[in-house]
Amino acid sequence: MKKLCIALLSILFTVLIVMSLHVLYRESASGDSLLGSNGTSEQLKNEAVTPSESTNENTVSPETTVAPETTVAPETTVAPETTVAPETTVAPETTVVPETTVAPETTVAPETTVAPETTVAPETTKAPETTAPPVSDKPYLYNGDGVLIVGTRAMEQFFGSKSRCITTAERINTFKERVGADVNVFAMAIPTASGLYAPTTKYSTSLTRTENCFAAFRDALVDVTYIDTLSVLRQHTDEYIYFRTDHHWAALGAYYACQEFARTAGLPFTTIEGFTKNEVGTFLGSMNKYTGYSLPAIKNNPDTMICYEPLQEYTCDYYSRDYFKLKMSDKTLFNPNKKSYTRFIYGDSYVAHIKTGVNNGRKLIVLKESYGNALAPFLISSFEEVYVIDMRYFKLNILDFIKDKGVTDVCFSMCAFTVNGSNRSHILRITEI
Repeated sequence: MKKLCIALLSILFTVLIVMSLHVLYRESASGDSLLGSNGTSEQLKNEAVTPSESTNENTVSPETTVAPETTVAPETTVAPETTVAPETTVAPETTVVPETTVAPETTVAPETTVAPETTVAPETTKAPETTAPPVSDKPYLYNGDGVLIVGTRAMEQFFGSKSRCITTAERINTFKERVGADVNVFAMAIPTASGLYAPTTKYSTSLTRTENCFAAFRDALVDVTYIDTLSVLRQHTDEYIYFRTDHHWAALGAYYACQEFARTAGLPFTTIEGFTKNEVGTFLGSMNKYTGYSLPAIKNNPDTMICYEPLQEYTCDYYSRDYFKLKMSDKTLFNPNKKSYTRFIYGDSYVAHIKTGVNNGRKLIVLKESYGNALAPFLISSFEEVYVIDMRYFKLNILDFIKDKGVTDVCFSMCAFTVNGSNRSHILRITEI
């Protein structure tokens, strides 16, 4: 209605203007022309004056036919009056655009396009998948760094030096001198996965460096017995002896190493038939993290955690890893809450003390880093007692500890990186506390 009133006012205003123009025009008949002084205006002026001078009613043609009065377009054809577009077509009221079209409801762009669902850039691009095939037949380095990918296996490359490994052997020799002749000392050098599974063509450095470094380490030992796990494990590379997504070895690899240890030391040993195989689940290990959780070949092919539980009776107590304070007693060799490598003797958190039914008087200390955890279940058939100690965290004098516990044997369990020197500072540190 508001718009209709405005339209009517517009029409009234137009009519008033037309009437005003008409009055002005008639006044101009006796005065100056509104159009100016050109030829056409003068003619109109002459025509306009004629009616006022003539008194003959029969000849008043100028008044009856004067185009400005009879045909004044503003009066006769006033579009606003005859068509009154605002009244008849009042678009806002008759069409009501907001109700009939309602663009927001009919198009609803957010629902029909939903760009985040249709494009989902992170899934369609996935740089790691496009730059590296899910499972490549050819070995390659992840992002060009030290992680070697071969099929579904990720491995740390080993670039050890013979001189560094010789220095580690010399530390162990000094340790042997300090414990004396009554204690047998063994050195078990354990290869990383790349020392066994690196390709023999490209990226073969890990193979040659492992062999050369271990040989130099072995040859530098004095009065220390070397356990040749490298040669033994090479015979079983087609078995599940190393994890593919973790940097550790698997239980079966530790089994073969312990078997070689017992053979070298002349000790009894229970074969795999004396254990119960237990598959506790699958997991993705440390190498999945080192490859950014992004390689399909790794993240889509988890490892299986397999434990071999001894049928032989034993007891196991756990002590603090630094000052040997009792924390847990009468436990098994496996953490039931873990399905990864930390399942073995609860990881690196404790010193494990195992008592067995073997009455041979032999008591062993395993001085280790994490690789030594998997050895524990396979040692109980060879020794009367076993202490598994992480030399990185132990804060008691190991020489005094050996005497107090009546230890007869010490075995250094060291992965290739420790042999190359990463943890060798602890070998003599624990003799000097």
